[in-house]
Amino acid sequence: MQMAQKGKNGRTFAFGQELWYTRKKKRGRICMEIRKGTLKDLEAIAAVEAACFPAAEAATAEEFAGRLQQYGDHFWLLWEGERLLAFVDGFCTDWPDLTDEMYADASLHRENGAWQMIFGVNTIPDRGTPGSCCSRPLPTPGPRAGRGWY
Repeated sequence: MQMAQKGKNGRTFAFGQELWYTRKKKRGRICMEIRKGTLKDLEAIAAVEAACFPAAEAATAEEFAGRLQQYGDHFWLLWEGERLLAFVDGFCTDWPDLTDEMYADASLHRENGAWQMIFGVNTIPDRGTPGSCCSRPLPTPGPRAGRGWY
């Protein structure tokens, strides 16, 4: 990993690789983990999406497969053991405004785009408010210098 820090209570933060955060219980078992998404996570991502939205509004597994292939590094997954609890996804673009076309066409992703769009903040219903979509700019800058969040 390019950079990792070990904090209190067994927390590990790693940047530049897939694993971003872990929290271990006293006996060494991982309790929570935040990492980037891959095609291996497709079934779990689709299940969380289906739990968060009505069938007519939820993205399909096929749509998520295309998104993961185009911008898997821009999916952030929260796992508790083997269970996906929540995920955030969205791609980068040079367009400052979120449009319906962006949801439908993953090929619009531009890795070095000026804006990090957030398409959804999806949390399984028994762990928080069901999925939502950000529609306003967030107050903090994106992960890279010069990139805004939307």
